[in-house]
Amino acid sequence: MKFPFDTRILKFALAGGAAAYAVQLFTTGYVGSGNLLLESSLSEAEKAFRTALDVGMKRDEEKAAVMLNLAAIQSSKRRTKEAKALLAQAKRLDKKGMLKSDIRTIENAIKNPQQVLRRR
Repeated sequence: MKFPFDTRILKFALAGGAAAYAVQLFTTGYVGSGNLLLESSLSEAEKAFRTALDVGMKRDEEKAAVMLNLAAIQSSKRRTKEAKALLAQAKRLDKKGMLKSDIRTIENAIKNPQQVLRRR
């Protein structure tokens, strides 16, 4: 008597395990916390962005977005030289022009930080 192996059981078990692991990662804070770190602690967000650059990203647009966020952090810390250097790298990496408006916003923040603070 042969019992055919039903792969649906294996697929459901793997899907359940993957979902449980994803929930565990979100609750411990290892996934999805980069956006939240930027709002709570600039130094921790800076560390997370620098770690992301060190680990490596595949696309230049992703690197440009990280550089732009680092430039925003540096401009809020009043480190204009570092912010300008990071902004120049972000411009160079943004070949498709997807971040043009964000780059302009950060440039204005570097030039006139008081105006950006008043807007908040």
